[in-house]
Amino acid sequence: MNQMNQMNQGTGAGGSQTNANGLSFEESTDISSEFTTLRTEDNGRRQVVASPNGMQFLTGSKTQFHPILQRLFPDHIKMELLHGTKWPDEYYIYMDGFQTHINVIEKKTQSSGGSVCEKLQTASTKRRRLKKMYPKCDVRYIYILSPYFRDNCRAELEELEEDDVPYFFSDSGSYKEDVMSYMGSQ
Repeated sequence: MNQMNQMNQGTGAGGSQTNANGLSFEESTDISSEFTTLRTEDNGRRQVVASPNGMQFLTGSKTQFHPILQRLFPDHIKMELLHGTKWPDEYYIYMDGFQTHINVIEKKTQSSGGSVCEKLQTASTKRRRLKKMYPKCDVRYIYILSPYFRDNCRAELEELEEDDVPYFFSDSGSYKEDVMSYMGSQ
């Protein structure tokens, strides 16, 4: 074990429990259950789904995010990807005939102190980078957050509001419907 790993052990610096908790939170807050699958394409890697109001979105696995966009926009700007934009937790692409709207949903959970609040500060940077890469698209970042953020990350939440980045708390009985309503307002 190297010195960095020894220093991080037990310090809340992340690791296997962070990953386990994050994956569990991602699964429990999955909004794909709100959609109806219309068809599956590309050997199951892409789906065309419909929301309850009939809007059709293109989605797929995390790893298909950029391949799907690159197929839709072969003339995209080739740039190095920011780490947080490589594999979004969920994404839904809506094409209305005039513009393509990319809805990136990121999910964050925390139950005790740590540096996770800082991650909320990156939404505008990630959105700006994706807009540079896909200039013909409207890019929206959406957060689904565990209740921890409500009381412990107030300044970051204020900044999200100022930057027009919506966030929804997972303990709200209607957060899935609220996310769907936001995506339907395109």
